[in-house]
Amino acid sequence: MAVKCAGKISMACVLLGTFICSFLGLESSQVPKTPMIQLNGILGESALLSVHITSANTVSIVKWIFHPRKGEANDLGRFSDGKWVRWNMSDSFGQRLEMVDGPTLKISKLVVKDSGVYKAHVTFSTGVTESHTFSLTVYEPVREPQVTHKLISNTPEGCNVTLRCQASGKGDFRVSWKRGNPLRALGESPDWHQLSDNGEDLHLFWHRNASDANITCLVSNPVDQKNISINLLSLCPAED
Repeated sequence: MAVKCAGKISMACVLLGTFICSFLGLESSQVPKTPMIQLNGILGESALLSVHITSANTVSIVKWIFHPRKGEANDLGRFSDGKWVRWNMSDSFGQRLEMVDGPTLKISKLVVKDSGVYKAHVTFSTGVTESHTFSLTVYEPVREPQVTHKLISNTPEGCNVTLRCQASGKGDFRVSWKRGNPLRALGESPDWHQLSDNGEDLHLFWHRNASDANITCLVSNPVDQKNISINLLSLCPAED
């Protein structure tokens, strides 16, 4: 915005310019900033990136941009006057993108490469803009784990055995162990069990008079979980 003052620059002109700049700076600082939303998706399923408008003004344009974990940003398209216009249908998303319920972006048939940051730049009829940011991580479903065992010793009192729980597939998995039915924690006592650092190996001494003969391995990621149980009676047969 230009401020014209005739003749020499007066103090009033300087003050007026300072006031206008301060006013404009205040207005821009009041543009709503929304926090990043963390989303988890499952390979092959869909994800909804819902934009919650904070202003009562009419939305003119919503522009979507994708920032992958590796590589350059990709302008996905814009939503205006109820129509979704894609910039490049030959990109990795193809026809998997659509707008639902207004400015909400739906991504179908998720693939791992869809993981990244999505930004929705919303422009209102007043010219004011606000940005909405989503961090999407796509995970593979957890596959059925497998438990192997190694019998260390077998006595009338009980047996020493090491169980190993393994999960196949890509990504980070959390391995944990439970006992009994219904499932409950192993307990903090180291007298009868020890866990390896990665949680996959469970070494235990099982007493034959113990009420819990079932040990269950649980493998999980943020979107899925699978488990497998093993009965210690089958691993530690009673000696004749």
